[in-house]
Amino acid sequence: MRLPAVKVPEQSFRVAGPSGQTEKGRKEIMKLEIEKVLVVSTVHITEQDNHLLQISADETIIVYDCEYFYLIYLAENILESIGEVFSPAFKKLIEFAKTHEEGFTHLKLDRDGNTLEGFEEFDW
Repeated sequence: MRLPAVKVPEQSFRVAGPSGQTEKGRKEIMKLEIEKVLVVSTVHITEQDNHLLQISADETIIVYDCEYFYLIYLAENILESIGEVFSPAFKKLIEFAKTHEEGFTHLKLDRDGNTLEGFEEFDW
């Protein structure tokens, strides 16, 4: 589905949209969708959580295993979906990301990510 274009004065931008069509003094600019991702160290999840994410044990959550990190989509019902399978520490991360004022859409668990104060750390 193509997003509607935004018309702006030519002097503001010199980039044409995907159609490349222009009108007098205006160019077509494509509207972009931007999502926010919270990046956190994998030190905040248990080894069992790591294993579950690798095998995608719970099909109700959307997890992308990208070799060096996991990207988790924060669906509306994710807390209910993860049930009792994942650790309380993992659930705390999910809840933090879901309720944060920044409005995150994804949680990226990265071995090189930052640690969060007040969150448990695991040595595995």
